[in-house]
Amino acid sequence: MAAQRDPASVLMDRGAAALLERAYARPGIWVRTRLEAPSLRQQVWARARGIEPYADARGMERWPRAFVRSLYYLHKWYYWPGRGLERGRRRTAPDRTYALQVRVGARGYFRRNLGWPVAIRVTPGGARAYAAVPAARRYTDNPAIRSEIQDRDYEAARSVRK
Repeated sequence: MAAQRDPASVLMDRGAAALLERAYARPGIWVRTRLEAPSLRQQVWARARGIEPYADARGMERWPRAFVRSLYYLHKWYYWPGRGLERGRRRTAPDRTYALQVRVGARGYFRRNLGWPVAIRVTPGGARAYAAVPAARRYTDNPAIRSEIQDRDYEAARSVRK
């Protein structure tokens, strides 16, 4: 069975797409939002699939980590230079036009709602920017912070573990 996307990150695609579109409209500028903590209904949905929303997943809680996964996935496979994000049209090769930077703050209360502050920006020169960052600091090249399929907690991932 081929690897499948994290179901929690799929759930967050709409919000991630909206944030990415704002960032594409303002390259180089940090764009912010707040990721709300999962509602009771979302917690039940996640736990039914073996996902613990507040579990620590290598330095970041599971819920915001799923949002970050969604951001990177959409940016990599659905961004088209000059046209922006086209969710109905998946690329055949990943895009490297822009580098995506993501910052997630600590969970806290914002206007009486629990959540995480999230800031992203896209900068020109994705491939050059990628090469300029030391491998130990790259999300995808550092095994200590990388999300490996065998470490994922949802059902579809358990079936492809070695």
